[in-house]
Amino acid sequence: MRKFGKYRLDRKIATGGMAEIFLATQTGIKGFAKQVAIKRILAHLSEHKEFTSMFLDEARLVAKFNHPNIVQIFDLGVVEGRYFLAMEYIDGHNITHLLKACENRKTEMPLELAIKITSQTARGLDYAHNFRDAKNRPLNMIHRDISPQNIMLTYDGAVKVVDFGIAKAASNLYQTQALSLRGKVKYMSPEQITRKLKLDRRSDIYSLGVVLCEFVTGQLPHEGTSELELMTNIVYKPAADPRKLNPSVPDDLATIINKALHRDREQRYQNCRDFQNCLDQFLIKRRVQVDDYDLADFLIWALPKPSDGAQPDSQAPPPSLSSSPSMADSIRADAEDRTNSKAIPLTMTLLWLTLIGFLAAGLAGAVWFAQKEVQTNKGSSSGQVDEAWAQELADKKDREYRKKLEKKFQHHLAKAHELTQKEEQLAEAMAHLEEATRLAKKVDVDTKGQTALDKMHRELQQAQQNHERKQKIEWRKKYNTHITAGIKLAKDPKKGAEAEKHLAIALDISSLAGVAQQETARLSELLARVRRLEQESSSEKRTVASRAQQKWAKKSAKYRKEALVAQNTHEYKLAVMLYKKALEMNPEDLDLYRMLGDCYAAMDEPETAISNYKAYIRNCQDCTFKNQAEERLLLLQEESRKKTRAR
Repeated sequence: MRKFGKYRLDRKIATGGMAEIFLATQTGIKGFAKQVAIKRILAHLSEHKEFTSMFLDEARLVAKFNHPNIVQIFDLGVVEGRYFLAMEYIDGHNITHLLKACENRKTEMPLELAIKITSQTARGLDYAHNFRDAKNRPLNMIHRDISPQNIMLTYDGAVKVVDFGIAKAASNLYQTQALSLRGKVKYMSPEQITRKLKLDRRSDIYSLGVVLCEFVTGQLPHEGTSELELMTNIVYKPAADPRKLNPSVPDDLATIINKALHRDREQRYQNCRDFQNCLDQFLIKRRVQVDDYDLADFLIWALPKPSDGAQPDSQAPPPSLSSSPSMADSIRADAEDRTNSKAIPLTMTLLWLTLIGFLAAGLAGAVWFAQKEVQTNKGSSSGQVDEAWAQELADKKDREYRKKLEKKFQHHLAKAHELTQKEEQLAEAMAHLEEATRLAKKVDVDTKGQTALDKMHRELQQAQQNHERKQKIEWRKKYNTHITAGIKLAKDPKKGAEAEKHLAIALDISSLAGVAQQETARLSELLARVRRLEQESSSEKRTVASRAQQKWAKKSAKYRKEALVAQNTHEYKLAVMLYKKALEMNPEDLDLYRMLGDCYAAMDEPETAISNYKAYIRNCQDCTFKNQAEERLLLLQEESRKKTRAR
């Protein structure tokens, strides 16, 4: 424990890539003490002026929040050159730990609890998204980093969103220093990856949809063997349907998740209140009521408090929901009956037990004092021997414990060094390095160990930077491929649609490829010009086609008129030839089939006449002569059958 401003740091809770968190006590006059959580920004980030400026701006806004589903911030300041936040201490675990505990117990979180946690998270987000300042101006706050790690569940059953608004400062740091976003990408919205659109509340809705999908299916809606592939799939591919990941997911819940995960943010829920209402209605339709006690019971079952002394029982079933009115009523009724019928005997029993307890306590005290007197008379020599033996035993246990911690430190350090050589496992290497750093502070490693730790930090940071550079090179290659193809195709007026497709993809990935703003602006102008030319070309093609169609329709009408004259003068062969020419020029004139049928019938060619009548009737809906054509068809078919029988 040590002093930190007006706080006393009791113990470290966690260390991350941006800050370290301590359980602390705020002290005051006359024994006043309050437990808080201190989030202290890492030393090297406190020296980053752009980050600290944005961090302070965002933290000052979030400190105004007062909502049961958002962690409360009490204080913001700087001590020893380190910026910190004093926050509400949350006695519980984040959802990542809860899911891991469920996995270890080989069980799944009940669907109703998962939906309740998501609903409460949406409730907190909706409050923040709509928060206004003292002058009633909207602040347009966005979390930017909704993930299981930033959703907490307390042992009282409360759901809390943490790190609200701080992600904006972190995001700015990632852009300026090109640090790795591994572990964050899988919960990002498409627009957050491309950075093409200004982020709004719908980005948080998408991230919360990913969390809900992971809750109910145990899998993420997008996969990728590398961070680059994962980002590409999120931007260009629709999210996997939850029913394909887990066939037991109800259809109406799958519809809710699919809407939250739509790539087009205009098709998502437009606010968290609508998202929350849909989740609550899902529970109401199934007549399921989930309250804070259910959430608290499940957390205590999955991750018992260390102070309780309880050990997780892997065989024990998870607690059932407390939403069965019939069971609750019966238990309450039995309790009332017992109270009313046995009130007097129970009181007498308690009085006798109390009296017996006092007598037993007095007897035990007398025995203890007698033994103490005997031990005192024995002298101090044996006491000194006992103390020396106890101290030796304690020192031995301490050495063994430190040896075990040093062994773990070396293991994690070696593992971090091994994984640093593999680009796809840098996140895991960072986790091992953080654990090694934590252990180093516990065992107070020597100079050699600290040097190795510092060297490992530098190696991992260099590996992350190299990985980011390679990714940017890959995006740049992809960008160059599409921009080259788009510019080449744009020169051909007939391939405007293909050119537009390539240029649009190039514009989408321009930010990931590190393209300069001026070049992006020129690309946007080129894409707009190609789209305009494509629209003009399509319009011109439609106009030309319309003119050609009118021209052929006129010629068809001329041949039809001449064919009708030939038919009336019984020149049926000439009429057939003219009708066919008219049909070639205007296939939509279905009446020509009927006229051809009349000519072939007059020429005593019933099979050909029947074929033309059928074509007329089949394609005709409300034609004037449809009934007449059907009657002629029936007569011809009957005559054909008679001739067949006669032969």
